Formats: sequence, structure tokens, C-alpha cells
Amino acid sequence: MEDTRTSLGARLKQARQEAQLKQEQAARYLRVTPSAISGIESGQRKVDALELFYLSKLYNKPLDWFFAPQQDLNTNPNSPWFDQDPLIREILFLLEKASPDLRRRAAYGVLGFLSDR
Repeated sequence: MEDTRTSLGARLKQARQEAQLKQEQAARYLRVTPSAISGIESGQRKVDALELFYLSKLYNKPLDWFFAPQQDLNTNPNSPWFDQDPLIREILFLLEKASPDLRRRAAYGVLGFLSDR
């Protein structure tokens, strides 16, 4: 259990740094103290589900990114291309839950974006 908390904290710190945010900024966003963010990142403090959800949005990372083993975040040559990126996996998951009309509009948006390249 402690190992999971420590690795989750390390991933949260990595995500915060990749987002180029300071602990103080994340703390303000969550309405907690900077020492709470420090405790979460060091594995000394538990992070609740809502905090993790909000941090994933702030850091622009899908939730599964925080739990995937490091090697899963890189490319696994045996996985299909769309399974190699947590963001693509989350998009496909959300598209699957969307209405047919929304899926179609999203598809036209992606086609338009890709055809402009």
C-alpha cells in the first residue's frame, strides 16, 4: 500500500513539473496548503479521489496515467497504436460513451484537423 502511495506521489510530482506548475499553484487550485501537496507527492499524505480527479485535469493527464507502470507509458511494441498513449485511450473511452451524433461530430473535427496537415 505504501509503495502505491509513493509511486502515485512521484507521478503527481512528475505531472505537476511537466505542467510547469509550482506546488503553491496546485495547492491554491485544490484549496489546500502547499505542505499538503508536498505530503501527497512524497507519499506521506493520502490523496482522495476528488483531489486526484482535479489534479489530473489541472495537469492535463488522464487518470490512468498516474497508475500505469512506467514502461506502459512508453511504447509497447505489442500493443495497438491507440493503446500506447493514455490520452488516446481516454479519448476512445469517452467516444465510446458519447452519443452517435457527438461521435460523428468529433470524427469530422479530427478529419478536418488531420486533412489540414
